[in-house]
Amino acid sequence: MMTAAKSGSVGRLYTAAELETLFEAFARQIRDARHAGELAAEQVRHLSFHGYEKYREAMTNIAGISTVLEDKLPWIVDSQAHAVEARFNKLMARMLEMRAEASVEIFNGLSDAGTLPIGGREVFLVELHELSKALERLRDPDFAALVSPEVRDQISTAHHILGEIVATAPSLLVLAAQVHRKRRK
Repeated sequence: MMTAAKSGSVGRLYTAAELETLFEAFARQIRDARHAGELAAEQVRHLSFHGYEKYREAMTNIAGISTVLEDKLPWIVDSQAHAVEARFNKLMARMLEMRAEASVEIFNGLSDAGTLPIGGREVFLVELHELSKALERLRDPDFAALVSPEVRDQISTAHHILGEIVATAPSLLVLAAQVHRKRRK
């Protein structure tokens, strides 16, 4: 990691203590998303997608906090840079573990449901993109070492299941075209 002090650039340097509130919020958001994922997995089996919306909202919050933290990593005081980066990577690994478990449960429920919400393809494309980014991050051997092989397999499985779901989910564009054809008849 190249910190601001090492690169010679002038800028605001942060201490680990200054980032503590963000790290606590990150950990709290992971716990909240885990709970939302469990609720979503249960509800989707009963064809209710409200829980999934809450799960996606929790994941959006995690993305925001992790982005802010990641943007500050190059600006950590040199003596604390390694510890702060290690803590960030540990939380990212916990987030991926939570995402893997939730995704597999939710998407297995979706594939068992038989019906999907209108516009499901558009909704789930975001999730598919995020799972692709997770798989890409796991290509880094240092980061992959923080995540169990089971979690890596779960993310890959969730990616595959969701790819199948997206391929069969009703699209808003297709639905609009069908409605338009029916009206013309």
